[in-house]
Amino acid sequence: MLQLSDLRSDDVRSDTRDGAAATRPRRSLVPCVAALGLFAALGLFTMVILFMRGGLSLLYSTAPRNIIFMVSDGHGAAHLTLAREYRRRNAFVNAAPVVPLHLDEFLVGSSRTSSANSIVTDSAAGGTALSCAKKTNNGMIATDPSGRPCATLMEAARAAGMRTGLAVTSSVTDATPASFAAHVPIRRMERSVALQYAVNGTADVVLGGGRAMFNSQALPERMAAGKWGDKWTVATDARSLAAAESTPLLGLFGIYNMPNEIDRDPQTTPSLREMA
Repeated sequence: MLQLSDLRSDDVRSDTRDGAAATRPRRSLVPCVAALGLFAALGLFTMVILFMRGGLSLLYSTAPRNIIFMVSDGHGAAHLTLAREYRRRNAFVNAAPVVPLHLDEFLVGSSRTSSANSIVTDSAAGGTALSCAKKTNNGMIATDPSGRPCATLMEAARAAGMRTGLAVTSSVTDATPASFAAHVPIRRMERSVALQYAVNGTADVVLGGGRAMFNSQALPERMAAGKWGDKWTVATDARSLAAAESTPLLGLFGIYNMPNEIDRDPQTTPSLREMA
């Protein structure tokens, strides 16, 4: 694994949209994504983290074979209220005071989201709380407040022999997805996040935006997307993603963030559901 001393600090881009989390078993992915897709259409980022275990022996196990951890980055109770009202009006059921979302079926509560150094968290500290179960300072990704890396859920899944993946509508190097598969003390170090994805291989599949962080200007020439050798399959649009048959797989469908769902061209840009 890369050490913090190996990381580059010349990254200049950042995003400050904050995160909240929701989870649901794989068998209910379609309605869950349908609900979260609406949040994406409202301008919010969504992320799907997949932990998959192979083996026919697990077909008869009571333990879940796959785990899908879903995060709608930046949404809160007000966004849920807006989504319910949008659905009520769109469905022409004005007589009903409230039309529930699929998300309401498994919404069980809320949590306080203050970080280690602020009452208002950012995506970096929020993502680290979700991935490491530790509070850290705003702007720090999968490290504690002193800068020491903390083990993440994705790293634990990988160590347990599970296959792992990230599917996001933001840049794949943004703070929330990075919190599960990389460690940097400053969230703007997105090129270092990209380099860790390439070298450490914590995620077997990485799908989303962020193409600018993987070109030869951002990474060493030998590490830029398309030059990762035979080890990685690289997809750049919906068609090449559908044709991909092997992992590790890197899919980059936007220079920075992917288009909002309401603006997406399905001929060129895959949906969150297609990526998941």
